[in-house]
Amino acid sequence: MTTYLKITDGLKRSLGYLDEDTSLDEGLQKRMSSALIAAESYVQHAIGTDVKDFYISEENKPLYTLVCNALAASYVQNPVSITSGAVVNVDIVTNAIIGQLRGRYAKELRLKMVRILNPSRQTQRIEFGKESDEPEYDQNDNPKPTITVLWTTLAIPYTLNTTQIIQAQGLNLADQRMYAVRHRLDSFWDQISRAIVNGEMYEVVHINPDEKNSPTSYDLVTVKKVEDHG
Repeated sequence: MTTYLKITDGLKRSLGYLDEDTSLDEGLQKRMSSALIAAESYVQHAIGTDVKDFYISEENKPLYTLVCNALAASYVQNPVSITSGAVVNVDIVTNAIIGQLRGRYAKELRLKMVRILNPSRQTQRIEFGKESDEPEYDQNDNPKPTITVLWTTLAIPYTLNTTQIIQAQGLNLADQRMYAVRHRLDSFWDQISRAIVNGEMYEVVHINPDEKNSPTSYDLVTVKKVEDHG
């Protein structure tokens, strides 16, 4: 685990001390430092450590610093929790911040994995489109889902390992499939609600677009099979 924070990054102030206050005894400063290391370890293990520079990015560092300082302050005020493993209550706000960082981390993790995909693995033909305005019926006159195809492409079947699924906010992917496809604009994806894979209809349940519009950009598409209730 990598630590990024010092006690002068807000912890001292949260405990009522000025950063430039040099009158603190050495024992208290060591306790603050140990508490901050323990807090960073807690937060990073609660979120993940596979995305480089995630915690020091311009977008995430303020939240990371805030939640680590809040936890470290609790540890300083309850020092037995660090050595004994006693539980320190994490308040609703702290939990909410960790949840927000988890959401951002999940997105970055998926995009990181997509960027290292090999284009030669584009073996799955998929038709993307929207629900058709003209319904069709099966042999029993039951309506069946149909689409107006807007884009036909080759995709890369994409899977997460167990650890990645847990880190990606515990998403339940048991009845879903994920595919990486060449990047398209948001205005295109806004139209898409259905996909046909191997002749079967799927609902498009999530689009995770790559924010970098480059020749190596892929969007990660999650689809769920449309059940035939006819």
